[in-house]
Amino acid sequence: MSSEAVTDVKGVTDNKEKQTVEEVESLLQASSDRVKLCNTILDDLKLLNEALVRRSLQDVSMSTQK
Repeated sequence: MSSEAVTDVKGVTDNKEKQTVEEVESLLQASSDRVKLCNTILDDLKLLNEALVRRSLQDVSMSTQK
């Protein structure tokens, strides 16, 4: 194989590797965004749960005072 042909094959391989790396980076970024969204939702659910527990405790304490 001539050095020119080897260079062409290497260039194609480098382009495929670069494309693969870019695809993986894109997938990782999308996954990271999804994880951040899930964490935000989880944090909001925890806050909601705490508020509901406080409300339930207030309701119980008021009903026992009557």
